[in-house]
Amino acid sequence: MENQSNDQFSLFVETCEKIRSTTKKNEKIDIISNYITNLDETSLSIAVLFLSGRPFPIGSTMILNIGFTTIMESLSEIAMLDIKDIQNIHLKHGDIGAIAEYAVSKKHIISLFNQQEKISLSYVYHQFKKIANISGSGSNKNKKNILKGLLIACSPLESKYLIKIITGEMRIGSVEGLVEIALSRAFDRELQYIREAMLISGDISQVAVLAKKNILHNAIMKP
Repeated sequence: MENQSNDQFSLFVETCEKIRSTTKKNEKIDIISNYITNLDETSLSIAVLFLSGRPFPIGSTMILNIGFTTIMESLSEIAMLDIKDIQNIHLKHGDIGAIAEYAVSKKHIISLFNQQEKISLSYVYHQFKKIANISGSGSNKNKKNILKGLLIACSPLESKYLIKIITGEMRIGSVEGLVEIALSRAFDRELQYIREAMLISGDISQVAVLAKKNILHNAIMKP
């Protein structure tokens, strides 16, 4: 039975931590499969994208275009840390996700979100789309403001994975191939049909929904 709470970004993040904690391929697939089984179509399409380490489907015209400097400035402003402190932490850890987790744990800005309110996958994706649609003069500042709002609404662990998705550096061993196998297990579909649909579509988010609905033969090629 599908549950609205399954859309919580925190549940996605918990799943990522479980995937990261094992080196066994089959365990990773089982963790992904168990997670995606009960997601509704909207959440599923976003989750498989994020698990594949991308904010948008391959071939999408949307690009976040958020630079390293913008991320560092956002984190230093949220945590009220000197930009040099943030850079030193980066040199120490070498993982921008870990820096985000640290900076948000020190945040001095209160979220407009109710503290009991959890941010959702849909909300994160919507904010990504807003960032991608910003252009022209002052675009960097506007992108940074949205990014800061997202980071402020996140828990430290959520911010870690938010930045990992933005930078395309998930590093948890959850590649698109594993997500395909997980889709096959979650919805009891032939892996061959999943892969054929991927060859046609190239869009894991579309293929995931088709697998859930058992209409993989409806995969379409996007120009």
